[in-house]
Amino acid sequence: MDNKKQKKVELILIYTLLIVIVIITAIVLGLDMLQREAFFHPWHDKKSYDELKKISDVRKINIKDNGVNLNGWFWDIQKKDNAPLVIFFGGNMQNSSNTIYNYYVGNKMKEVFGQYNLLMVDYPGYGKSKGKPLEKSLFKASKAIFEYA
Repeated sequence: MDNKKQKKVELILIYTLLIVIVIITAIVLGLDMLQREAFFHPWHDKKSYDELKKISDVRKINIKDNGVNLNGWFWDIQKKDNAPLVIFFGGNMQNSSNTIYNYYVGNKMKEVFGQYNLLMVDYPGYGKSKGKPLEKSLFKASKAIFEYA
């Protein structure tokens, strides 16, 4: 192969490699931007929220600390200030109002956690908690919830 043809083949290979790198980078960046929509599904259950406000054993919680603005519920199952406390961190598509209300109505938590009180606070973006559910904000929220407790 002569020198001109060899350089032409090398340029084609280099351009092809660059195009492949650009396509892979675009796919990775696109997946990174879509991960919040794919993995986090925040929502607020207004009906459960409104019903919980009427229940005397359940108290609305608001944590405002160091840029964190979180909301959730404290369920006084034991009716004693010195009772052990379970901090319940919800999963994806779960919010504190809906979870606590369903457990309260179903009376299941008293069977399982009858000797404890229960604290559940929504992560940023879930329920009435402010912010976006990002890795950094979830860790910051978890720390604020633990320190509050």
